[in-house]
Amino acid sequence: MSFLQLVSQMTPVRRWLSRKNPFFVCDFYFVLVLVIFLGFAANYVGIYDFIFFEKSFDNDFTWPPRVFDNGFYQDHQRTSDGRRIDYVEFSASLTSSLEEWKLNSAFWKLEKENDFSERPAFAQGMMSMVGQIPVLRQHIKYLQFITTPVADMPAPTACTLFHSSKSVGLVILVKSAVTHSARREAIRKTWAAASAHTMAKNGKESLYQVLFVVGVGGTHTSGTGGADVGVGPTTGFTYQYQADLMEEQATHGDLIQLQFLDTYFNNTAKTIAGLHYLLDKCPILDARNGFVFFSDDDMLLNMKNMEKLLDGIRAERDLQSVPNDVYLGHQFPGSKPQRWRWSKWYISTDEYPFSWYPPYITAAAVLLSKDTAEKFFYASHFVPLFRFDDIYLSIIAHMLQISSQDRSDAIWFDYVPFEGNAELYRDKMIAAHGFHQPEFMISTYQRLIAVS
Repeated sequence: MSFLQLVSQMTPVRRWLSRKNPFFVCDFYFVLVLVIFLGFAANYVGIYDFIFFEKSFDNDFTWPPRVFDNGFYQDHQRTSDGRRIDYVEFSASLTSSLEEWKLNSAFWKLEKENDFSERPAFAQGMMSMVGQIPVLRQHIKYLQFITTPVADMPAPTACTLFHSSKSVGLVILVKSAVTHSARREAIRKTWAAASAHTMAKNGKESLYQVLFVVGVGGTHTSGTGGADVGVGPTTGFTYQYQADLMEEQATHGDLIQLQFLDTYFNNTAKTIAGLHYLLDKCPILDARNGFVFFSDDDMLLNMKNMEKLLDGIRAERDLQSVPNDVYLGHQFPGSKPQRWRWSKWYISTDEYPFSWYPPYITAAAVLLSKDTAEKFFYASHFVPLFRFDDIYLSIIAHMLQISSQDRSDAIWFDYVPFEGNAELYRDKMIAAHGFHQPEFMISTYQRLIAVS
């Protein structure tokens, strides 16, 4: 007797075979279960997102996403004469109102001299338009909150002792976390040792100023997933850490603490809040040839090469009647949103419905000229935040038609070991990524000094 005959003689099998159309029933339920399983699996991995809901970046880009094509907002997005606001009108108004604001700023600075207690008013046409778009009204309220300094935290020394004759050519805003005091100390001992606040103690002047931007409380994990950088699962102040920050500020005077929750995915708030503080409350940058450099606190900088880069840019800009924008760093020219739900950088099509990101500079190291930084500052009032700060800046750049400049030869996103690359570190490197351990940053910097 064959195996199949043996199986067919088994009582449960005989009963199943005696049913009408048994194979059709079996196939139907099998296919049904399979379809349901594949449907759940496709939804889990995010296949539906980029097959059914993703939009073309080149043809369909609008920001905020879905606001200008979502019927829910149509009744709110109408002007006094009944016209509906569309994205073309919104983006054009953003650009034209920026020019109006820049002119107002120029006259305001002449009139106010060193009085920065208030800033020039935004264009009324733009503010009227924003008032009719609920998402933007909510964004402005949130922006006002996160850019407010923490009560009782003293302002940085460089900002309180500012005088127009002592403006600096470069301000480095280091995005740090509440508990990263060891990293900040390593930076102060290495590439920030010649910064303005340090040199001032010795009666000397410096061309650059280093300030650290932090938030409050929260759980902060680095991009490497290190467990040693967490603040703890809290949604408010952790008083011991706050006391430590106050003591650190009393000693060094180089912290900017603002009222956003200090978490990894709140880096956009950190970047924009730091920029607002610098331009609003700490106007120490040189008016024409000032630069802002955003850096993570695990970056090693070579300030000699940084100064060479800035000297070259300044020489070019001095020959231009209207200086070109500077938005420079390690560029990613073409990058698609991660639709796989298990990815750390997963983005749904509700949050970002477009097929590509604009060309962007990785947020670990971004150089902006002061006039370009002011454009980002202005636009950030009307462009709702996005989870990733580098993408957010690229969205603003795209809307304002600011081109990014690639210097991945000197600003390294991937870690490059010092061994075998000492000459690159000495002659080429401006900023290198991957120095999570303070001792490692200090030892590498010492080796760099030894070969310089």
